Amino acid sequence: MKFFTKRSALRAFAIAGLLLLSAAGVSAQNKLGKIAIIPFTGGTVDEREGIAELFSFTSEIKNNFDVIPRTTITNAVAKEAAFQHLSGLTDSDTMAELGRQVGAKYVLAGSITQLGERKLLIVMILQIEKIQQLAGDYTVYTDLGALSNDTTIASMAGAMVDMLKGGDDSLERLAVLSVESSGGVSEAEGDALAQILAIYLLQSGRYTVYPRMEKSLGSVQTEYGIQGSGVTADDQRVRVGQADNPQVALSVIARKIGDTNRFNAQIIDLKNGTAIEGDTVTYASLSDGIIPMRELTTKLTGVDVTKQYKLLEKRRDDSIKTVADTEKKTAVIGAMNDAVDKFLRNAGIDLSGWFGFGVAGTGRMETGSHTVIKDDGSKGTSTDYDVGFSGGGTVGVRLAKYFGVSSGFWVLTDKVPLGDTTSGEYVSVTTMQIPVLARFNVGFGNDEAYNVAAFGGLGLNVSSKADLDLTPAPASFIAGFELGVKILRSGFRLTAGGVWNGDIAESTVNYGGTDHSVTRGSFALTLGAGYFIPFKK
Repeated sequence: MKFFTKRSALRAFAIAGLLLLSAAGVSAQNKLGKIAIIPFTGGTVDEREGIAELFSFTSEIKNNFDVIPRTTITNAVAKEAAFQHLSGLTDSDTMAELGRQVGAKYVLAGSITQLGERKLLIVMILQIEKIQQLAGDYTVYTDLGALSNDTTIASMAGAMVDMLKGGDDSLERLAVLSVESSGGVSEAEGDALAQILAIYLLQSGRYTVYPRMEKSLGSVQTEYGIQGSGVTADDQRVRVGQADNPQVALSVIARKIGDTNRFNAQIIDLKNGTAIEGDTVTYASLSDGIIPMRELTTKLTGVDVTKQYKLLEKRRDDSIKTVADTEKKTAVIGAMNDAVDKFLRNAGIDLSGWFGFGVAGTGRMETGSHTVIKDDGSKGTSTDYDVGFSGGGTVGVRLAKYFGVSSGFWVLTDKVPLGDTTSGEYVSVTTMQIPVLARFNVGFGNDEAYNVAAFGGLGLNVSSKADLDLTPAPASFIAGFELGVKILRSGFRLTAGGVWNGDIAESTVNYGGTDHSVTRGSFALTLGAGYFIPFKK
């Protein structure tokens, strides 16, 4: 019974193992092989490795390849393998298995090129053995954070897998040579446009593409160097250059003539050295050259690439449009933030108080048909009269650097003459007033240590006290000016100025049993102090 149990267990274990191996075999058959994802060129370190890692995380890549990351992730794995080996925690047979990794068949690599405020990302999948480009794609993005939060990477990975699976090795083989630069044209822009042209040529279905550009060859050599360093067993290392040679070559020259960049491309038959097809396009900058590469592909291949690339271009256009919209929104938001910041620094609460002494005034009191006799004995409509002290305080809101509004509480005193001014009879009047003012202010000097302000508005006369019964005018007109100086560069300031306060309607005084109409106006010189509290320092 004991033997039967052991034998059954071994049989079950063997069956389970066969099933696992079978499943693994089916899974392996569904995949295209091992792909090494190399850090990109250009951009920052985070971008070069971060974008490479983002591609390795996509289901489009993981479901179709066995992924070998060649970023800092590899370093972490290598450190653990070295630890196991040096510490003796792993037996020699296991270490041998760790050291006999199968070399990658494909390389996924690319480049990052500055595109004004944006960046151009070009990605390609290369077959190491043939040094052949099987797929490629490009997009425009603003920053790594934005690229990490959308579906662009997954969409690019899916498009390249579809291109790889739909490839046809029976097509004519085309070597895309390195770009020759002339006249001071940007070599980085020329290389980027040549890579985009290679992607379009591959998509046209006219050629299989063998890139001979430095960035493409460098990606293959990097992976081959890693495989030759002992990471991959020698008998399982992928060989380079074991492919049929291309029959034709694409020669590209980027020239700068005056203010114009010209991109000249020519397909040459390598057997007899004759030109098969060639054309030229112009571009002002890298962003202006992307669409002309599509037009150039049509001229070189005779294929209406616009129709073939309809879906691809739509995604590109949507991507570029999204980036442009994002940049526009960012610019608008940035401008709004700058405007708000500027407003908060220039706007704030303005506190002030002042004391004044009247130096001039006019008044008129009519008693029915009797008109006040002036000092010179003539009849008139106005006469000088004595004025008194005034003062008050205001609380204001500065809405901009030069403009604000304020209100507060003022107390005004004056004397209105009764009858003939030679009689010396006056009515003493004290008026409580609420001013509603608009203020215009200009600062000057170092740190705007000095200011000149003008203000004007209405004063609502809420009550008055007089020796006789007096009904004040409902409101007065106010106009004035102010000169100020800061104290020790603080928010405090000392001020001096003047203010005119005149009734905009008539007041009524009961004198001698008769109601008299009175209009008043006075000008006072003022001294005061203020304090400004900005909303943001």
